[in-house]
Amino acid sequence: LGQLPASPAAVTATRGGATLWSYPNPDPTLFVTPAILRDRTGTIYTSMGTGFVALNEANGQLRWQAEGSTPAATLDSGVIAGKSGGGIVRYAADGSVVWTAPGITAAARITVDDTRGRVYVPSDARSFVVLDLATGRRRWGTAPSDGARLLSIDRNGIVYAAINQNVSGPPLQRRSMGPMHTELA
Repeated sequence: LGQLPASPAAVTATRGGATLWSYPNPDPTLFVTPAILRDRTGTIYTSMGTGFVALNEANGQLRWQAEGSTPAATLDSGVIAGKSGGGIVRYAADGSVVWTAPGITAAARITVDDTRGRVYVPSDARSFVVLDLATGRRRWGTAPSDGARLLSIDRNGIVYAAINQNVSGPPLQRRSMGPMHTELA
């Protein structure tokens, strides 16, 4: 896909300067700079109006849409989205809801580990939660008092986090986060 349009009237796909297709924004007054995500089935997810749309990458035709959500991370087929007002939702490639995890607000980029079936959600500036990819059930997480910031997950499934960031109290201390490794096997 090429560049985004200069006007908020549509999302346009271009290649080599030629327009391939254009999808109109139903309400340009609610336009936000869209995040454009793509899954392996050729579906593009982009913010539009008060939610997002799932478009066919080849021709720009609408496959489905979700109101009150913002796409955050793609899967092999489908997408994980943040809901307006809080909550995380997993949508299948056809737009059906696979699961909802209420009460969690993604404060930064969501990371998906397809191999181990985990979804890592930075829930605020000082904590994160790990959800089961299949069910949306909370597997484990950190408390805001930990001041944890997710840094990365390596290919062996080991989670790296900065601990005690921006938390009042004693200076940075090295301490155990408990049995973090047991969930990653």
